[in-house]
Amino acid sequence: MEFDLTHHPEMRYKTGDHIAIWPINLEGEVEILLHVLGISDRRSAQISIRPVEQYVKVKIPTPTTMGALFKHYLEVCAPVSCDTLLNLVQFAPNESAKRFLNTLSSDKFAFTDYLSRTYLTLGRLLHLAIDCNPAVTWSSLPLSLVIESLHPVQPRYYFISSSSVITPRHPSISALVSNMSLPNNPQSFIHSVTSNYLRALQAVQHIQTEL
Repeated sequence: MEFDLTHHPEMRYKTGDHIAIWPINLEGEVEILLHVLGISDRRSAQISIRPVEQYVKVKIPTPTTMGALFKHYLEVCAPVSCDTLLNLVQFAPNESAKRFLNTLSSDKFAFTDYLSRTYLTLGRLLHLAIDCNPAVTWSSLPLSLVIESLHPVQPRYYFISSSSVITPRHPSISALVSNMSLPNNPQSFIHSVTSNYLRALQAVQHIQTEL
């Protein structure tokens, strides 16, 4: 992908520098999480995030909206940890979901093996715990716990592959679009967030160019 710095004269680069890309989370993962939390109809609702302790700095822009929070600011596509499962148990919407979480978190080896067959984001985990029943949601799960369970989105750094001498105003990067299959389930894939975002962005630019 090539970037045009023509209208940004203050920006310069040297061969060997990196470009930081802030990705947008995969729409499918965002939708799963919004639905399973029971807040799909509140994606435009504005929220303010404040730290419990005054000296703690909030790493997410605030105020924001529910939709922006999960699409732009939290790593909703990241795998969940075993500790996260334990924190979710008390908010399980039914006994079946509670048993699912307790069983999965009781043995770390079993949890690791499960992850080798099923890629668990927070949204997927909550969805599986309620047996994929669309009528059941985790409406009692505090948004504060969801935010604490997910890391803020971080930029991904890509090596600039162009020459600053030959194309000083058009740096480019070369990236492999990663869709890695799970070790014990080749039919299930882990889709790289940033490279797929760049591919989608490139496809949109290509369509606009043709028009």
